Amino acid sequence: METHKPTKDERDFVKVVKFGTALALGLMAAFLYSLKQVHPHIVIEFGFGTVLSFLITAGFSWVFCDVLFKGEFDQGDTAQAAIVRKRRVTRWVVFFIVVSSLAMLGAFLYSLKNVTSDTRREVLQGGGFAVLVLSMVGFFIHKAVRFCEEQDRINLEMNRDEEEKED
Repeated sequence: METHKPTKDERDFVKVVKFGTALALGLMAAFLYSLKQVHPHIVIEFGFGTVLSFLITAGFSWVFCDVLFKGEFDQGDTAQAAIVRKRRVTRWVVFFIVVSSLAMLGAFLYSLKNVTSDTRREVLQGGGFAVLVLSMVGFFIHKAVRFCEEQDRINLEMNRDEEEKED
């Protein structure tokens, strides 16, 4: 299997994705951990647990992105190697989604411990509605990206056909 050395732009892109993902997910986990009260006033307490949750989540995100980009620059892959890499990436994606979802759900539920039962129900319903809306938005963004990729593929084929006719 022959690999090509990634360009500076490719290396920079991988670094930006890794750093951005680790920072964003780490900050979200730290914020949710430090959120101690939401009703009647928002109370945020910064402490050792906040830093620890940031570091664990950021580290996990960094490793996840590293696994995703591993082998990205391989050329001449055999079909078997490509299948193995795809399975590995799929397993990591599922694992990452499950672990991060459970961790964020746990942090969210922990932050509701001092909320009255009536208000807690409203907050949970609102959170569930937000998850539903964001899932729908994600679905539509996914469909739009797939549509644009398909259009790009069609345009490339048309351009290639036109070039072949000209030659």
